[in-house]
Amino acid sequence: MFSIRFLTETHNLIIFRGRWYLVLYFAALIWVCEYLVYYFTLCSCNWPDLPNASVKNIQNPDTAVVNLMVLADTHLVGYVLGHPIDRIRRDWQMKRAFQASLYLHSPNAVIILGDILDEGKWATNDDFSYLVERFRDIFHHDKTKTLVKTVVGNHDIGFHYACVFFLN
Repeated sequence: MFSIRFLTETHNLIIFRGRWYLVLYFAALIWVCEYLVYYFTLCSCNWPDLPNASVKNIQNPDTAVVNLMVLADTHLVGYVLGHPIDRIRRDWQMKRAFQASLYLHSPNAVIILGDILDEGKWATNDDFSYLVERFRDIFHHDKTKTLVKTVVGNHDIGFHYACVFFLN
């Protein structure tokens, strides 16, 4: 009886060790796919080399070159047509990609072109305020290093003749 019990405990230890290896493998896989992939991808991008040019920064506006990043049509998923899981996933991806880009490339300025929101047409004042806070959380930046400007789009305020008056 004792020897069977001992073998069973040893056998369970071996099974646990195999499962621990799988848990470690999947944790590393998730870390690479959800965090490091943005850095791997953005490392292949570079600013163009310009001879005899110095990079402009906010502290010294008299220099000649500005590193400008342009984003367009972010379409933050809304609450009317968007699914909560889709919203969480896309917000995470945009935040990680934006933060990785700021870290690796240090642009002097970022212009975010229209259609920041996907459902601005249906947004109330409270909804719009919450979406703006969500936008600021996703595209958070150090204001002393990077200037960020946004341009409104038709998805932000409504479509053509259906523009929402309080968002103008």
